Amino acid sequence: LNRSYGELGFKLCFVVPLVLGMSRITLLANGVLGGYSARLVTATLIKASLWNQVDWIQDAKACVISGTQFESHQKY
Repeated sequence: LNRSYGELGFKLCFVVPLVLGMSRITLLANGVLGGYSARLVTATLIKASLWNQVDWIQDAKACVISGTQFESHQKY
């Protein structure tokens, strides 16, 4: 991202990764499926951080439920 910005003459941006924790209440809040889903997301984020991958998740659950943040989404 910074390389592209630099080549285009834009100001460089700096990102500091931040990992937020999930409490047990969050993991168990929506029953078994909610707990499993939260654990799966946590495991995926841990793997991504170990491999130095960046994932721009912005309230992923809301995006999936509402169908926004996807290229195929069209508003009528």
